Amino acid sequence: MKIIDKRTANRTKLRVIKCIVCAVDFGSHRNTSRHCSRACSIVTTKKKMMKGPTRKCCNCDNYYYSRPSQDRRGYIHKFCSKSCRYKNKKLGLPVGEYLGHDGYIVVSKTVDGRKQIKKHRLIMEAFIGRRLLPKEVVHHKDNDKLNNSLINLQIMSVREHNQHHADERKSLHEESQEITLPVASSKT
Repeated sequence: MKIIDKRTANRTKLRVIKCIVCAVDFGSHRNTSRHCSRACSIVTTKKKMMKGPTRKCCNCDNYYYSRPSQDRRGYIHKFCSKSCRYKNKKLGLPVGEYLGHDGYIVVSKTVDGRKQIKKHRLIMEAFIGRRLLPKEVVHHKDNDKLNNSLINLQIMSVREHNQHHADERKSLHEESQEITLPVASSKT
């Protein structure tokens, strides 16, 4: 079948092929074409990927599919995406720990029946030798959520903790109002 190619305005031999995904007829110069568009090609690729085993991401605990060919080659992926992998790499966190959405390091191991626990709470519980009460909060003295050294941690009640941060906000607000900028004199 001869079809006029719009780009070159020449008569060229195109094969009419039926797309394996959406069953639309399309013209192609190649014998190997099976898809009418990139979108249909992606659909086929995703279907192939979903044939592999399901794994749990070590960072975000989402389930993802890994390719069977990667298993045959001996690759064992622990993360669902590059962004999950690099979060742990940048912080130097071991497998089983990840940075939570609120900025604290979370340990995803079963401890006392709890599947996930924030690392600063786990460290303080180990130090005092008991589980923390629901009304107890572990406060970071230097306000760095990633600094989990025992010297930086302090146990407070929820009320004391809220009062402490309210006082901090109040003092910061007062300091920002005390700063006066020098006014430039205009010489005319």
